[in-house]
Amino acid sequence: MNPGVQDEWMENGDVSLYDDTRAGVLMVFFRELKAADAGTYRCGVNVSHYTERFTELQLSVKHDAKYPKSVTESAHLGEEVNITCQIPEEHEVHFCKEDDNHICQNISSSKVTQMNGSSERNEERVFTVIISNVSVRDAGVYWCGAETRDTYLTFISLNTKIQLKLI
Repeated sequence: MNPGVQDEWMENGDVSLYDDTRAGVLMVFFRELKAADAGTYRCGVNVSHYTERFTELQLSVKHDAKYPKSVTESAHLGEEVNITCQIPEEHEVHFCKEDDNHICQNISSSKVTQMNGSSERNEERVFTVIISNVSVRDAGVYWCGAETRDTYLTFISLNTKIQLKLI
């Protein structure tokens, strides 16, 4: 899929692309990942009419029942809410909030006052995210998952959906 449009999200079914020209980054976002999405993908640029530079990557899709798929949290206005999530030990945590286009956007650090991880067992960590002074804007869908980095690629697997409701 060729984004064709720069600096705005382009949607094609359950796949969205964003060509961020300022950062020199192409973001690909799969929603509702299915086993059929597994396979080989190429990400690259056309250098000229005859030359293309690309990175090839293999996407595998696994179901892991030990992580909760969906959680609902409730919070009072002006108070603090603790959100916990589990990720495999060897990965970094990724925590984001879904926007109106169903794209998970990074959260400003002014909102997340604390993000601490502790090892529960050897293979996984439990992270607690604390959002202080909860406001109406904080209600919505958050995602938690694992982030891994390769030389030029960052992979983020969002495996737990957190619905934050206000009381």
